[in-house]
Amino acid sequence: MKYLPKKISSLLFLTIPFSAFGFYIGPLLFSICFIPIIFINLLSLQNRFLKKSLSIKFIIFFSICFISSFGRYPILSFLPSLLVFSFLLFPFLTKIKIINTQRLMINSFALLSIYCLFEFIIGLISVQLMFDIENFLNIKGSTTTYRGIRRLRGAFLEPSVMGIALNFYLLYFSNLIRISFSKKMILIFVAILLIILTFSSSAYAALTLNIIFTIFSKLRIKNIKLNFRKIIFLSVFAIVLVFGNNYFFAPIYKALEKLTLIPDVILSGNITGSVGYRINSLIVAPMYIQEADLYGRMLGTGFSNYSDYIITNYGHNEFSGFYDGSIGNIFSAILLSTGLLGFFSFLFFMKEAIYIQNKLTHMNFIFLVIMALISFGDLTSPWVWIIIYTTKISLENIYKYEN
Repeated sequence: MKYLPKKISSLLFLTIPFSAFGFYIGPLLFSICFIPIIFINLLSLQNRFLKKSLSIKFIIFFSICFISSFGRYPILSFLPSLLVFSFLLFPFLTKIKIINTQRLMINSFALLSIYCLFEFIIGLISVQLMFDIENFLNIKGSTTTYRGIRRLRGAFLEPSVMGIALNFYLLYFSNLIRISFSKKMILIFVAILLIILTFSSSAYAALTLNIIFTIFSKLRIKNIKLNFRKIIFLSVFAIVLVFGNNYFFAPIYKALEKLTLIPDVILSGNITGSVGYRINSLIVAPMYIQEADLYGRMLGTGFSNYSDYIITNYGHNEFSGFYDGSIGNIFSAILLSTGLLGFFSFLFFMKEAIYIQNKLTHMNFIFLVIMALISFGDLTSPWVWIIIYTTKISLENIYKYEN
């Protein structure tokens, strides 16, 4: 099978905005996003249509993950999460192509935008009413308010998750070729507006990154011409940004202020607050590797079995994110639980898995992926891997297959 059936392709893209819709099986969220991934994986295995080199790296990485815990812990303490994690990364191996990704990405974004409009309006009427609707629809996760406005999260787990996901949409829209300028600007404008309404520092940082790469790419294009229609669109965009100054720049200033706290957090060992939790999540794994014996350095604490180490060393404060044994970014989770062997095998896998032919877009994509992986620590969270996968194949189609 060379192409993924259209119904499965549509299901894959249309379930992205509802990744928090599902139910928990123990600590694992069975999201609606899993359904199209099941079909993709089954079709890939049935037709043996897999990338050989990437499949080898996949096998090596997950073998290390299995070995790191096997014999050290009960098999049920790590096998379920290992299977889910491998299940979510498996689509990167397939050679099955997805056609019409431009239409699919736009439809997916349109669905998300409509839901966010509904969320915004209901949130203005009553914040509690929107929470009640989410509970009724069984949408997991939560959000807060900022200056009396509900932080938009769509049907993602939290606002920062949707903010990062929106930046992947924005990256794709910025690189679209076969689309009118007006439609492209509308997509970009709505994406940026929704990012602003998440009031998420990590989303704003990713947005800044996207803007820098976009400006750099435009500077490389000679003889840029602006007609009247383009000037109107850019003017409206600038006016909206200025109008939203009080709401947009305050979180930016707050994010910059947090940067000044980093030295103090490191020197004092403060693990409370978002800054303390995120910074210590970055350094906890390297510190473990430095202190561990040779076996621990090579294979870590054991896949999906780092909670005891986190609680023992960092879980003494109930106001810290470490209190329940969780960790704040995926890179640290992999390094801590599978050691240097698992960490570098994962990097080698991801390097090939997210490769895109266009160099500048490839660099932009890599930085966005890094931001996504250092912003969240749940290896089995479906949204992060699915948005990376769908954005990758969609960008690839622009530069390779041309829808």
